[in-house]
Amino acid sequence: MTKSQEDQESAAQAVEQDAGQVAVGAVQSETVAVQADKDAEPIVESAAQAPVSGGAPTQITDVAALNDQLSRYRAELLDVRNKLREADEKLRAEHDLRVRAAADLENYRRRAMREREETAKFGQERLLKEILPVIDNLERALDPKNSADVASLRTGVEMTHKMFENALAHFGLKGFSAMGKPFDPAIHEAMQAVESDEEPGTVVAEMVRGFMLHERLLRPAMVFVAKPRTVPAPRPQSDEASETSSGAEKSEGAQKADSAAAPQTSEPSAGTAAATSDATPPAPESSRPAAPPSEA
Repeated sequence: MTKSQEDQESAAQAVEQDAGQVAVGAVQSETVAVQADKDAEPIVESAAQAPVSGGAPTQITDVAALNDQLSRYRAELLDVRNKLREADEKLRAEHDLRVRAAADLENYRRRAMREREETAKFGQERLLKEILPVIDNLERALDPKNSADVASLRTGVEMTHKMFENALAHFGLKGFSAMGKPFDPAIHEAMQAVESDEEPGTVVAEMVRGFMLHERLLRPAMVFVAKPRTVPAPRPQSDEASETSSGAEKSEGAQKADSAAAPQTSEPSAGTAAATSDATPPAPESSRPAAPPSEA
């Protein structure tokens, strides 16, 4: 309900109260006047029936006074009736005004509900109109007729991405990067702390960018935060000496195992050579040299 409608309703209520008070006063005055008429009628009738004589001037004077009083009551009654008529007319006018205000309020409520429903349905019309060129460019890129090399395709995708960001920027959506910046829990969301040479608390990697809708954070940037590298603690010298001796023993054992596994090579004995020569089969006759012919 608007302020003007509230003022009209309060004014109508005030008029109703005033009219009610006036009506009550009028009824009371009318009651008094009617009672005065009733009280004055027998006196007037008796005065009219009484004989007029020289010894009754007092009765005549009383009748005149009553007539004057009755006239005043009648005048007051007429004035009250006029005021009551005016109050009734004013009350009717205010009632009509209140009825019209109630009708206007009902029409406003229905119109607001209809506008709210239309806004819920078509409120994203401007945003969708800005996104339509992006969809057109993507469809052109996917068209087999527009075959191009990888470099041209990458250039087209970059242009489409830029167009998409500009379309969203018209509605207050802006992205931001957190790479190389100090970690801010208000706009960053730490996914993991990684060891790095960067200063602790610095963003060293970013999974997704963050986005702001006007001055409100729509999505925080998901980042990896640098932490100091862990330095191994120095070992005691006794442990190092024991490790060195155990390592030397292991190397000696390994050398002995290698020497035991190596094949032993020695010169063949005489018996072995004879056996080898005896075991060699004689050459065939065809392979023997022919004897020289004898002289006759």
